[in-house]
Amino acid sequence: NAYRNGLEAAARVACPTTLVLGARDQMTAPRHSAEIAAALRARIVTLASGHSLMSEAPDALLAALREALTSRAPAPTS
Repeated sequence: NAYRNGLEAAARVACPTTLVLGARDQMTAPRHSAEIAAALRARIVTLASGHSLMSEAPDALLAALREALTSRAPAPTS
């Protein structure tokens, strides 16, 4: 809770980012991630789950991770 300047640091992140959120997450509610998502210029994927994405929606999480890793990868150069 004492960390400072998080949004400023996030704004300096240059790589593509994806936030995978649980729609019913009560510990880290999706509405509370709007500022950090904006600072990161992040793509947001919201799953029909709570806080435990890996156990509640493993297949959807895997699909979101695969999409994040492949959709924004730079085109190979020859």
